[in-house]
Amino acid sequence: MDPEIKELLEQNLALNEENNRLLRGLRSANRIAFVWRVIYIGIFLGGAAVAFTFLRPYYEGVKTTYDSIVKTQTQINEGIGGLFKK
Repeated sequence: MDPEIKELLEQNLALNEENNRLLRGLRSANRIAFVWRVIYIGIFLGGAAVAFTFLRPYYEGVKTTYDSIVKTQTQINEGIGGLFKK
């Protein structure tokens, strides 16, 4: 084998090995980033679900109060409207 071709093949092999190491590192970093993204989204959605669960009784109380106020206002408006009818 010609020494020049052999040297080129060795350089090519060295570059391929370096490229392979870099690509493996990128793949590993990509996997780790994906796992952290899944964990982050899980914490966000889990936190929202927990907050909804704990705040639901307060929301129900506020909703009941609001509905009561709207009902009372409607009754007052109907009563006032009846006073002005001829």
